[in-house]
Amino acid sequence: MSRVARTDLSAGARPAVTRLGSGAIRLDAAVTRVGVLTYSDGTDTWGELKLPEEVFSPDSLATLPGVAVTEGHPAELVTPESWGAVARGHVADAGRPERATGLVGAPVVVSAADTIAAVERGDRVEVSAGYTCDLEPSEGTFDGKPSRALKRNNRFNHLALGPHGWGR
Repeated sequence: MSRVARTDLSAGARPAVTRLGSGAIRLDAAVTRVGVLTYSDGTDTWGELKLPEEVFSPDSLATLPGVAVTEGHPAELVTPESWGAVARGHVADAGRPERATGLVGAPVVVSAADTIAAVERGDRVEVSAGYTCDLEPSEGTFDGKPSRALKRNNRFNHLALGPHGWGR
């Protein structure tokens, strides 16, 4: 098994926006999901499976509160040293497992004025989780989609905001 960093783009409906008393905004976003996620290195394309027991794992969900919200994915994982340069907000609370849909929802607070404006204009409407995980080689299919590895021990690092059409 190898430990890797991954970014998952989640296409979906534009999240509802609530203005907070501080001037920041709150989004209720779907931040991760069960299923086969497709990756490409430019030459090869493959699927990696996130099983329900991994997506809804209390240990994984416990790493979500407080992670940085960024515009796009930073070049490297967010650290305390890079936080000030890349953070535009944070994930406000623990994720809510929605087992019927295979999604995890979470409240996202955006505090930076330019990013708030981009969300309100509709320029930032999709989210992508940045995280580390262990990859366990395992060929198989899930919901008819092939995968070559299982993702285990997911640990959130950041949540990136992106434009319409950015997601999978």
